Amino acid sequence: MRILLRKISDAKHRLEIVRDDGSREAAELASRSFLIHDFLHYAVETEAGLKASFWGMLASGRTLADVHESMAKATDRVALTRSEAAMTEAVVGALTGVIQERGDAEAAIAGLTNLFQAQERELPTWLTVTFVERVREQMRRLRGEWRSVPFGGEMALTFSSATDATSPTARSRRR
Repeated sequence: MRILLRKISDAKHRLEIVRDDGSREAAELASRSFLIHDFLHYAVETEAGLKASFWGMLASGRTLADVHESMAKATDRVALTRSEAAMTEAVVGALTGVIQERGDAEAAIAGLTNLFQAQERELPTWLTVTFVERVREQMRRLRGEWRSVPFGGEMALTFSSATDATSPTARSRRR
């Protein structure tokens, strides 16, 4: 799946999803609210090889509205908290402070350990300090790439929905 991010202004961007089957979906978003969060989902999901979280659900054909509504309207809260998507959302939430230099990897992992224990869930084995450092480096590259995109320009990311071991690529196109 291709993820196209068009810089409209400092405040807004357009997110377009182009799935492997050719189907598309787009939305105009407030960059302050969504851009870093979506980048962090991308970094976590690609580094961990996740396929059933935010980007994976979109790659599999679910719409942006479906993904949002499935989390907001879930009737089985226990099943929801045990889903890959909910686990990823917790990790992304905890790592937001690390990425914004308001916390460190060890503290984020300790907080997630406590949360997961309280919910009687296992901490993902891939969630290590080394993993967090790789996510932090990928975020540095993504943010730097985004800063270099001119207004009206586009940044393209690739999200593999297959279980291959290839690394995702990021590139920007200027138009």
